Amino acid sequence: MKKFSLILLIANLSAVTFGQTLRLDLGTSYSKLDWKYMVYSGEQQYKSPKMGFAFSAGIEYLQKKYISITSDLSIYQTGGRYASDEQMNTYDIPSPDKISIEYVSIGSNLNFNPINDKIKLQLSFGPRLDYMIGGINKDPLKWVDKYDGINKLNWGLTAGIGLYYRLRKCDIGLQAQFINHMEKLADLKPVIGQSLLRAGADAKEQIFIMGASLGYKLR
Repeated sequence: MKKFSLILLIANLSAVTFGQTLRLDLGTSYSKLDWKYMVYSGEQQYKSPKMGFAFSAGIEYLQKKYISITSDLSIYQTGGRYASDEQMNTYDIPSPDKISIEYVSIGSNLNFNPINDKIKLQLSFGPRLDYMIGGINKDPLKWVDKYDGINKLNWGLTAGIGLYYRLRKCDIGLQAQFINHMEKLADLKPVIGQSLLRAGADAKEQIFIMGASLGYKLR
């Protein structure tokens, strides 16, 4: 994790030196939680999707005809909603109707531009490092975190696609991203003796981000 964080930090700092296009993105996140309370058997919760916000500011640099690199800083929201057909059979575990989580993130993507003229089609892929800044003080995350079962720092990969239209020094466009966290959101093992002492929780996030993009060519 330390080596991964250092490489990502160097990639983002290099954008200051070689930056060419300043990019701002504003959009909406669409997320689901594969959340399971582990008692004597798994019980899935929060299956309904949740909409949230997403914002990022970055620099696209080392731009060639078909390849470029983008590094950015972003803030976005994830979570899940309690589905109407779910039942809660986990005793005294708190279960609000939704889970909301906010992350601050740094990332770098290698971009491939198969179409790059007045209209640019861009495919991107790269690493990211996310830190949880909101949601940990509310149940059920608060309850799981009490037993050190939440991964507040998570690393992962981003895959995206964007379509842009160039206007002299600016470009406008639409983009979509899929974020895959490599670590689980929650990983708490149950403690079971002759009777249940403590339930466990297991959760994996599914995150999509869609939005509008504005770029300004610096040089």
